[in-house]
Amino acid sequence: MIEVKYENIPDEMLVNYFNFLIGKVYKILPISEKEPDTLKEYLESLILELRGSKELISKLRNEGSFISLLSIIQYFIDNECTHRELKREVFKSIDIIQKLQKKYDFK
Repeated sequence: MIEVKYENIPDEMLVNYFNFLIGKVYKILPISEKEPDTLKEYLESLILELRGSKELISKLRNEGSFISLLSIIQYFIDNECTHRELKREVFKSIDIIQKLQKKYDFK
């Protein structure tokens, strides 16, 4: 169980959420290739969710690597990126999420 703002969340639910989050971050790549006009809207929705997660899950509030994840997504929103940059940073973001899973035993 992990403490969140309103109650405790079972570990299994957090495992599922972090795996779901990896999929959402990975989805940036196909959207950027097939539906580039919708990418900014998708990223804005994703960062909104990440900010909410940071407030909801107490362990993430002061986690530097989570701030790094937020920063990468915010950079995508604010700047034009090449496909190569997007790909590199998407996989970097996935690595950050996986390290958070291991650090807090959400695996």
